[in-house]
Amino acid sequence: MTESNFVCLLAGIAFGLFNGFISRLILKKAMPAGNTVFFAAWGGGILYRLVFLLASVAFLGGNVKNVLFFALPMIAVQETCLVFALKAKIPGLK
Repeated sequence: MTESNFVCLLAGIAFGLFNGFISRLILKKAMPAGNTVFFAAWGGGILYRLVFLLASVAFLGGNVKNVLFFALPMIAVQETCLVFALKAKIPGLK
């Protein structure tokens, strides 16, 4: 991709928002459908994000510094998007 850590950081945030938004939409549609559909969507989302992360690592060529600057913000932003999606639906989560 590039040798610039800042570009990897921004790309990680952008792809994290994209993946988090996609996962959030899928989970919001699956929530009213019942436990089986919800957990199938949850598992599929985890698998999708894992495959995307592995493809990103392969694209970055295994350069550890770039992978860290890309992957850590991507994972953090994805999980933040999911927490906001589930916040209203899980009792006790404030």
